[in-house]
Amino acid sequence: MRRTRLPFIAASVLAAFLAWSPATIALAQDDAVGEDGLPDLTEIKATLEKIRGLRFLRDVPAERQSVEDFKAYLTRDLDKTYPPEKFADIMDGLLRLGMLNEKIDLGEAFIGAIMSQAAAHYDPFARKFYYLMGDMPMSALQTVAAHELVHALQDQHFDLQALMLKFEAPPDDAPRNDDAMQAIRFLVEGEATYVHTVWQMKAMMNMDMMANPQMEETQLGMMARMDVGQMAKMAAAQVGNDGAMAQAIKDMEKIPSYIMVPLYAAYMQGAYFTMKARHAGGWERVAQVWADLPVSTEQVMHPEKYLGEERDVPSVITLPEFQTLEKNGWKVIDAAIHGELMLNLLLREQGVPRRQADRAAEGWDGDLYRAWRRAEDGRVMIALATTWDSEEDARQFFAAYRVALDRKYPDKVLAEDQEGLITYACGKGLGVGALALRGQEVFALEGVDENMLADLLPQLLDSAIERIGRVRPQAALPRVKAAGLSFAIQPGWEQETPANEMRVAQFLLPAAPGDADETRLIVFFFDHHTGDVQANLDRWMDQFDLDADPTITERTAGEIVITTADLSGRYVAESRPGSGDFQNKPNWRMLASIVQTKQGPYYFRMVGPKATIDRWASSYQAMLASIAGE
Repeated sequence: MRRTRLPFIAASVLAAFLAWSPATIALAQDDAVGEDGLPDLTEIKATLEKIRGLRFLRDVPAERQSVEDFKAYLTRDLDKTYPPEKFADIMDGLLRLGMLNEKIDLGEAFIGAIMSQAAAHYDPFARKFYYLMGDMPMSALQTVAAHELVHALQDQHFDLQALMLKFEAPPDDAPRNDDAMQAIRFLVEGEATYVHTVWQMKAMMNMDMMANPQMEETQLGMMARMDVGQMAKMAAAQVGNDGAMAQAIKDMEKIPSYIMVPLYAAYMQGAYFTMKARHAGGWERVAQVWADLPVSTEQVMHPEKYLGEERDVPSVITLPEFQTLEKNGWKVIDAAIHGELMLNLLLREQGVPRRQADRAAEGWDGDLYRAWRRAEDGRVMIALATTWDSEEDARQFFAAYRVALDRKYPDKVLAEDQEGLITYACGKGLGVGALALRGQEVFALEGVDENMLADLLPQLLDSAIERIGRVRPQAALPRVKAAGLSFAIQPGWEQETPANEMRVAQFLLPAAPGDADETRLIVFFFDHHTGDVQANLDRWMDQFDLDADPTITERTAGEIVITTADLSGRYVAESRPGSGDFQNKPNWRMLASIVQTKQGPYYFRMVGPKATIDRWASSYQAMLASIAGE
């Protein structure tokens, strides 16, 4: 199975820089040092648990890692995801699109960037973290440790392994959704940056930043608005000229913007997004984000587009097959959804002023790009389809992209220039291009043979666009109150009258296609003792001839502790307690949770054919994330 761990592993130098100031260095906890010269994690973990409201479910080992071992780790993992020849294809496509301005070895550039900027990294497959920079002051090492320990909390409560495998490299015939992947980076790295910043202020300056929302808004908002160059300049002034951190900051200038900009944004803009989510509903609201993930950088760069009463969901674009290209020797080499963040980068890389690029990209509603290469001469051509929130937003992007074309093709010769359409010769040996505005859509073709433009452009303008618009997010779903507990009713669930007094709520969940049996989610509350957590887990496991080890997870929501069992196999529970009549249901699955509250334990359970439970599993997790005390 192809997978990449790289997006979620590293505490960057800029994140560590938040601890690098004369004040925090002076306040470093010199007595909190282990025998190996690394921070003692005991107090850091205890403080993080109080800040985040999550408990560490297991120990988190930490050790140093050599530069050589780290590079081998990165290279091995990257090769599993994208072989070198695939990176060459991606590079050629991005170069023609304008995301890159020069040929580079994209794989080597990515590894070099991570190696130069990572102060530490957490490996969810090994369940440990590694320090990479050894000459940092203790205050910075402590902050780096706090950052990586937040990743460990995320892994233990929200399963980073499963999240990373979900976003493994797509099949060769499917576009990369770089936009959705980057949105997840915002969540993972942003939360870690936010929490380690709160920890730093608490542990080193005895200041509770979360108690002062205005201070948080000012400080984190300022960082989110800075670009990489501004932050690097500020960091360099603080760090000086010596040491690994100083060198890492100098190295930022060498890293292509295509790599550095999203890396930086994940930490700083992601921290701001996490703060806004917590302000909207505490850590319970952040837990809901984990259960109902953002799907675009637009949603996290503009938190109101995710956290508001209605959520802005991207449109889905499907490009035509362009069958004439294959017949003429063109082969697809890359395809991707780039999103607001990276289309903004594209404009700025091609000379569009920052303010114009920001305005042009912020009305984004969807995009899809594809690149082809012709074997006979190696020429690359690209098609780009974009859709925008309004016709005015589309006009803004059209105008900005036209400015970008002047830098991309300095020798271009206009062939047609009318309102909403330009065609042009790109330059010697580069083919021809077209830029078209149609209502809320903007389309670009570049590198086409002149005799094919009249055939390909109408096909591109006819790209299928599925507008989704604004939908109600989890936080706006109707809620049910049951004996002192509340949770969100998920879409597709049909609420029923409880069948008996032991049930405080129940819902009908329709069967998956091909399954004869529907299922129900049932919520129980007993005012008498029904055994401890382990006794109930054992009882549920006894109801199955398991075909795999059960998965037991624990999460917290404030003072509420939720323990969930995921079981599958042959269901052999008694039809009725004491009846002696047993079920015999192969290929069934159960999701069941013990929700411990001050009032006592609640029991959530749904059991049925595996395909049906699979269908509703993500809704079940979203429901758990929405649980709150009343």
